[in-house]
Amino acid sequence: MATSETKEISIYAGELTKTNLAKCIIDIKRAFPELPASWYELFTDRIIELNFNDDRLRAATNYVIDNHSYKLPNVALFLSYDSKIKTYSYYEAFDYISTHGNNPDCIKPVKLFNFDKPVWCTAEDIAKYNLVLWDHTNNSLK
Repeated sequence: MATSETKEISIYAGELTKTNLAKCIIDIKRAFPELPASWYELFTDRIIELNFNDDRLRAATNYVIDNHSYKLPNVALFLSYDSKIKTYSYYEAFDYISTHGNNPDCIKPVKLFNFDKPVWCTAEDIAKYNLVLWDHTNNSLK
């Protein structure tokens, strides 16, 4: 899980398994057979160094295979792939509601990863990423 100053959090969390890494490399080799062995060494080193997990690596691999239009991809195409959700604090959620028609249903508190407090996300992100709502009555999940 990575964060930035813009309060965006990667939707991907978990670990990278050798099995998934091997499957993704096989798919990349099938899609781009001209890539040299040294490319895969660098690719593997960078994936591990940047704490990719199974889901993010699979999504990045599928994205590059499905969308790359030049002869050979570079490692950066895979490394730059991520899906992030913008999060809001309690007070930022109030500001968001006031600028979006005073509709309190446009943003809700959710449980993310192992956070002990809720963060607020838009209704669109909650639906898109199937986020779990926070239950205020007992500080748990709904």
